Amino acid sequence: MALRANVPAKNLDSTLTDIWDGTSTATGFTYGNGTSASPYLIKSCAELAFLRNSVNSGTTYSGKYFQLVRNLDMNGNYWIPIGTTTYHFQGTFDGAGYVIKNAKIAIAALTTSIDSYGFFGSVGGGTTKKAEIRNVMFDSINIEINVNGTTATTTAQKRISCRYCSRNIV
Repeated sequence: MALRANVPAKNLDSTLTDIWDGTSTATGFTYGNGTSASPYLIKSCAELAFLRNSVNSGTTYSGKYFQLVRNLDMNGNYWIPIGTTTYHFQGTFDGAGYVIKNAKIAIAALTTSIDSYGFFGSVGGGTTKKAEIRNVMFDSINIEINVNGTTATTTAQKRISCRYCSRNIV
């Protein structure tokens, strides 16, 4: 299956949506071999979590291809970003017009070794490394950053809450 470009967002029909329980992780990709002609097909939140865990453990997937084949509902669960400042995603991720929605990204949910924030925390990495994320829609991805700051007169906790709806990453 070749990667498709400029495809419209897919309807959030429940038959095309996988809902995540917040903990499930696949042990690999069921379909595809990572080439442009046969990309790894991500058909579940558990497979997306497997991709994340692999990248965050040091597998960059440089030159490998991925394609969503259904909508993914993170069901309001916390998501640790794909890629860290140490390990970057270096493949091609094609959302094929599908939607990833309802994820929370918060410092409270992240380990101290991850300091990149966003659904994809770190891509590329370096001047000669490249990655591509395209044709994916993000809906209701909430990023909450709690920062403890100290000034000369006070210590306060600050909260920044961002909501990104239906942003197409090209």
